[in-house]
Amino acid sequence: MSPVRSSLLTLVTTALFALLLAPPLRADELLQNGAKAPIRCTIESESVDTVKFRRDGATALQEIASAAVADITYDDAPKAFRNGRELLAAGDAENAANSFRLALRTKTRNDWIRVHGTYYLGCSLQALGARDATKLPEAAATFAGLLGESPNCRFMPDALRRHADVLAATNNVLGAAALYDRLAQVARDHKLGVVAEARARLLKADAFAAADMTREAEASYLAATRFAEASAGLTVDRSIRRDLQALAGRAKLAPGDALLRHRQFAAARAFFAHAAQDGAAAQGDGALPEVVAAAQNGVGEALLAEGRAREALAQFAQVRVAHYLVREQTARATYFLGKSILALNNAEPNGKKKAADYFAEVVLRYSETPWADRARLEIR
Repeated sequence: MSPVRSSLLTLVTTALFALLLAPPLRADELLQNGAKAPIRCTIESESVDTVKFRRDGATALQEIASAAVADITYDDAPKAFRNGRELLAAGDAENAANSFRLALRTKTRNDWIRVHGTYYLGCSLQALGARDATKLPEAAATFAGLLGESPNCRFMPDALRRHADVLAATNNVLGAAALYDRLAQVARDHKLGVVAEARARLLKADAFAAADMTREAEASYLAATRFAEASAGLTVDRSIRRDLQALAGRAKLAPGDALLRHRQFAAARAFFAHAAQDGAAAQGDGALPEVVAAAQNGVGEALLAEGRAREALAQFAQVRVAHYLVREQTARATYFLGKSILALNNAEPNGKKKAADYFAEVVLRYSETPWADRARLEIR
């Protein structure tokens, strides 16, 4: 063999060995909030504060705030985990839970499956608990286990909120209130923002109200309102100020929610109608469409509870048109459009299909809202 060919063969052999010995290329995906396409990268680590990663083909380590991350997909995700995510998104919480249990038996790079699998198992059990309350204790134990074993994980704030929600649903209101207080502290400690802290305070008040602990609810709503309004007065960020003002307005609508819970539907409808009129009249003075939309949705819920489904249908349709930029309230109106059609008992042509389409829209377009979980239950 000629020296040239020998040298070439040596180079090729060396290159092949280098490829075989090199670590495999990863194809993880990181999706940022509001982004249409994910970043292809290698995820190095996740925590409650940051996610560290390397972009495809790059060696430099980058990091992003965890609060800015919508989702992460690992390329070595076991099939059972992927199936679980798809089933949960489709509303099949029971089979999703079984898939996550199976996935948790699989070892993965950095053992990320232990955290992700446990979190999504808890979410599946929580969704099941909305239909079967006997599943809620297991959901609470799952979230508690995740928070105990991985207190610094990326899912910690949401797992904490979900754990509190589950405790509230099982009438452990004091336990839930303690966790909502902890969630507010987490928002401060990890710089998640005053909006996150104000929202945690409002959730605590909601838990007391749902349990008919009137004195505690009134005190908590007042504290949440004062905190949100004071924080709004201190911020220069218009978007944050609007969010805080919307939360304060939401707290002021709490008496109407209480009337609905106590089946005082006519009184609730009158309360929300008055609040909506006041809000609409004050638009020029800076009233928020979030608050007006919430009040108008309250009117719709009261009409539906009174058996006036046709009027409720018109009310929710109006909210969708007038307040389409207010995502949570649009999701709420869309969900109740489906419920209103079902309440018409086949009086609406193709009613079941129309209702199913509305529920699917909530899941697909407003997945970040609490109404998506409720819509999934209706799809099943």
